[in-house]
Amino acid sequence: MRFLTLLIPMAMFIGCKNNGQQTEPMAKETKQPKQTKQVLRSIITDASVQHSEKDVDFTVTSWDISGDTLIVGVQHGGGCREHDWKMYSNGAVLKSLPPQAILHLKHEVKDGPDPCRAIIRETLKFNLATLKPLAAGKLVVKWSGDVKRSATYAF
Repeated sequence: MRFLTLLIPMAMFIGCKNNGQQTEPMAKETKQPKQTKQVLRSIITDASVQHSEKDVDFTVTSWDISGDTLIVGVQHGGGCREHDWKMYSNGAVLKSLPPQAILHLKHEVKDGPDPCRAIIRETLKFNLATLKPLAAGKLVVKWSGDVKRSATYAF
């Protein structure tokens, strides 16, 4: 009887050895996040566009510049409808050293309000090259929703 109590665990140990080979993981269904194509958007010059707090249904999580690109991290609710983003400049700069441009970010939901409640995080990219004629060499770029969100564009 003692012999069997020693033999069974030993057989299990030897039988389970895989000789160092990797085993295939069990296939499981995973949902991959929807891949979005990064689009370099233009900044629209329109002096009539004004910032309004009631239009801000999103949060700007980051505001950085890399080369000629303004990279804006945003977070908003939704998940069922297509969301569109536009950045506006009024074409003027504040007289300071260096000059400052205040940009207005607009968020639009296609086909009406988005009924879903997921938290969506996106990274938006905007071409700053159109702002070069506004200053010579350096321009501080600020968001109208929070002027503490700023970055210096050097060209």
